[in-house]
Amino acid sequence: MSSCSILYPPGCKEIHESLKPDELKKRLKELWGALTMLVSLDKQGNNNNDFQGLSLHLAASHFLNHPDKDIRLLVGCCLIELFKIYCPSNPFVSLCDEDQLIVTVVVFLFKTASRMQQIQSKEDVAYQNLSYFCQSLIQTDFISVCHTNPDGKRACFEFFRFLFTIVRTVDIWSWEDTPDDCVRYLLDAAVKVVDEEMELLGPDTVKYVLEFIIQPKKMQEPRCYQLASRLLRETVKHLDQMIHQMLQNMLVLSSEDSDEQPQLKSQQSGIRDELVFSLIYELHKIDHVFVSPVLPMLELKLLSNHERERKRACRLMAKLFSETTGNLVQLQPDLWKAFLGRFVDVSLEVRRICVASVPQLLRTNPDLRDTLVALLRGRSIDAHTDIRDCVIGQVVELAKQELESLPEDYLSILIDRSRDKDQGVRRAALTSLASIYKTYSMNADLIKSGNKTVWSRLSQCVNAIMHMYF
Repeated sequence: MSSCSILYPPGCKEIHESLKPDELKKRLKELWGALTMLVSLDKQGNNNNDFQGLSLHLAASHFLNHPDKDIRLLVGCCLIELFKIYCPSNPFVSLCDEDQLIVTVVVFLFKTASRMQQIQSKEDVAYQNLSYFCQSLIQTDFISVCHTNPDGKRACFEFFRFLFTIVRTVDIWSWEDTPDDCVRYLLDAAVKVVDEEMELLGPDTVKYVLEFIIQPKKMQEPRCYQLASRLLRETVKHLDQMIHQMLQNMLVLSSEDSDEQPQLKSQQSGIRDELVFSLIYELHKIDHVFVSPVLPMLELKLLSNHERERKRACRLMAKLFSETTGNLVQLQPDLWKAFLGRFVDVSLEVRRICVASVPQLLRTNPDLRDTLVALLRGRSIDAHTDIRDCVIGQVVELAKQELESLPEDYLSILIDRSRDKDQGVRRAALTSLASIYKTYSMNADLIKSGNKTVWSRLSQCVNAIMHMYF
């Protein structure tokens, strides 16, 4: 570091590491108060280098790494005031190691502010100081100070880690009227950084944000999910290209066509292979723009030689095609065709996933009813009894919800299975027919309405059951 004389504001005593903790805290509080007064009175002096020596002194490692967390907090408060005094420049301007000093101090400030997460109530002794510290840290816009810094991406990453660390407990420490207002405050700060300092937003930072929209963090940390999803939604025009590239790389790395160095692939992707498909789904829910360019790549996953990849792709496509928003079937016809082809997959598990997706697909795509019912009918004669059992379960689920709107010969799937060669399948089919009959025959509104279509189909249930007796 460059050597500069240390000038203190009037009335402040000298600060050095040999002081006892209590005395050091007292002097730091006095220094903080004096610097705050200078900022409020706009008494910056004629020479901006007046407090450069003091800034260098406080940025020494023995202060930044002091074992007492309260001393670190007070040092951070003093440094923030010094940055305010030198704004729009910084206290280390023109020094040979300016870039290194700025990033070191900014990272220290963000890590110190993350202590807000540990606040148990607003009655905590450190709450007022931490609250002031965090708000000043956000308002002073330290990321812009690192705009041209070679290590600016590290500072940007620490900024987002700071936001997502403290938002976890925002319901406890919120300095706004409501926690949601405080989340909005943090969101505005994050959006501003993405809008104005996009160059500092590295892949590691984006991956860090994306981790909060998928399980397990989505459920475990709801406030982080709220912040991450809203941030992505409001910055889609800035982040879409970067996320497109990341998803493409993740899909390639998740491929099992090359099994060498699986640990290396996991480290490169940042998000575990099995979560890439979940990430695509969550991003599609937030804004389809994030995933539209990578959806054609999923066709290759559906046709993969590896069963695990086909299973993951089928689960994802079943959920995407079941979304009520958009019209993915019309937008991605080749992908839809590839998905339908998995109903006759050689893998039992893949066929089971496809069959289990039919009820939800029918609810959101009623115009595809004939196609999907025909696929169910085809799987009802599957060589494996587990698939035939699964078909029976899906048929009865649909029949109990919307029997009248289903094709006239829909129940023939169950009736045919009541004569299956396997006793377990026959029992399941007959039980399902009886369950359907009971559900509708005990419906008072249906009895009063005398719906001939429904009663005609219920009579098919009775006939099939009685057939077993004769």
